[in-house]
Amino acid sequence: MKRYRYIMSGIALGDGKIGNFRLIAGNNIKPSYNGEVALRVNIPEDLKMNKYSCDSYSTTDDQRTLDELGYDVLIWHKKAKKWRVHNNYKGTKPCDIHHLSPYYM
Repeated sequence: MKRYRYIMSGIALGDGKIGNFRLIAGNNIKPSYNGEVALRVNIPEDLKMNKYSCDSYSTTDDQRTLDELGYDVLIWHKKAKKWRVHNNYKGTKPCDIHHLSPYYM
């Protein structure tokens, strides 16, 4: 079964190392959490994550990039009230997508 974690950082790009980001579980991802764009990252079995009970996210010391692990760009569709994959925005910082995407209007 595939495992995923989500990154809500506005500056995350594919060449970023996964160890530089907070890794949010699917049950904690909300469109109002920190915007309406998220990166869904594939988490392989050999990637060790650290989770502290006081945090709502995990971290890792792994230095693989998001491109190496594989990821999807997700945008929250307000009308449909669901996340949808928009990989045409790969290579664009999440903080810049709201200027380009019609789903923010």
